[in-house]
Amino acid sequence: MVITFKLILKEKPCIIVSGINIGDNITLDNLFTSGTIAAAIQSLLNDVPAIAFSVEILTSIERRQLKVSNSNIHWRATAEITRFMIENLLSKPYVLNINFPFKIGKRHQCEVNHACKNQV
Repeated sequence: MVITFKLILKEKPCIIVSGINIGDNITLDNLFTSGTIAAAIQSLLNDVPAIAFSVEILTSIERRQLKVSNSNIHWRATAEITRFMIENLLSKPYVLNINFPFKIGKRHQCEVNHACKNQV
C-alpha cells in the first residue's frame, strides 16, 4: 500500500476498499495480524478514508462451503456500503471495519458498533 501511494498513484483516491477477507476481524489479535486491516490503516496514514470488509467463518466446513456464488450477497452489500460512504464522506479520514456474518440475507439488519471512543 505504501508503494501504491508513493509511486503508483498520481493523485489520492477518495476511498480505499480492502477485502472481502475470509474470516472475521473482530478481536485485537485479528486486528494486529490482518492484511485487510493493515491496508486500511496504511490508507488512513495517507489521509485517505478506508473500509475493511471481512466475512465470518465459524468452522472449516463453512470455509469449504464459501464459494463465489454463495458470496454474492456479501459482494452486493460491500458495493452498497462503499457507494453510501463515497456519497457521504466524513470530514476526517477514517477506517471502517465491517464484518459480515457467514449467513446473511436481505432481511438482516446492520448494527453499528464503536470499537473505542476518543476522549478529548
